[in-house]
Amino acid sequence: MTRVPARTPAPAPAPARALRPASGAPRRRSRGTLLLTLALALAAACGDRDGEAPAASSDGGQGGGGGQGGSGGSPGQSDAPCHDYTTFDRGVAVDFRAEVLPLFQRSCATGASCHARKDGSPLQPYLGPTADTPAAQVGEAELAAIREQNVGVDATEAPAMKRVAPGDPERSFLMHKIDGTLGCEILECVDACGLPMPPTLKPLSAAERDTVRRWIAHGAVIE
Repeated sequence: MTRVPARTPAPAPAPARALRPASGAPRRRSRGTLLLTLALALAAACGDRDGEAPAASSDGGQGGGGGQGGSGGSPGQSDAPCHDYTTFDRGVAVDFRAEVLPLFQRSCATGASCHARKDGSPLQPYLGPTADTPAAQVGEAELAAIREQNVGVDATEAPAMKRVAPGDPERSFLMHKIDGTLGCEILECVDACGLPMPPTLKPLSAAERDTVRRWIAHGAVIE
C-alpha cells in the first residue's frame, strides 16, 4: 500500500500592519477643525470692507486680481468688463418691497456683518433685515434707512459714483458689485473696489440682476 506523505500546513498569514502616513505627509484634520476653518472663511467674507473678504484672501472662486482700472489690482478681484446696456430693456417699473427687497435679503442682508445692521456704516450700508423677516413686514423705518444709506449717496470705494444713482444703473456702484463688473473702465475706486456680491452665496441670476437694474432705471423708488 502506497503511503501518502503528510501535507505540511501553510504558514498563517502575518497580521496586517497598520498603515502609517509617510513621513512628512499631512495628517487628516478633524471634523471640528474643518468646521472651524469654514466658519472663519465665511466670517471673513462678511468682514469690515463692505461685506467682502480681506484683500489678501481669495473668495469663492471669483476671478483673479492684478487687473487695471477699477479692479485696483486686489487679489481675488473680478476683472469682468462693463455690462452691455445697449440691449437693456427698462421694461415696466419694479416694486421694491415685493421684487427687490427679497433679493437683497437673500443675498446681501445675511447678517449684521453683511448689510443687515440698520445703522449701517460707510462701507456696509443697510440693505434690509435678514430673510427671516418677510418683506411684507419690513417697516417704514427700515425702508427709510435703506433709502438714506444708498439712494443718491456717494459710494465710499468709488466716490465719483453713487451707490444707487436713480435713473442710471450703469453708474450705480451697487450694480457693478452684483454684476461683478469691477474691471469696468468707468469705475474708479480709491483703493480697491472689493469683490463681487454676494461673496460666498450663489450670485443673483441674470434675470434677478435685471430686476434690480430696472428698479434703479425707474428711479430707485423705495416705498
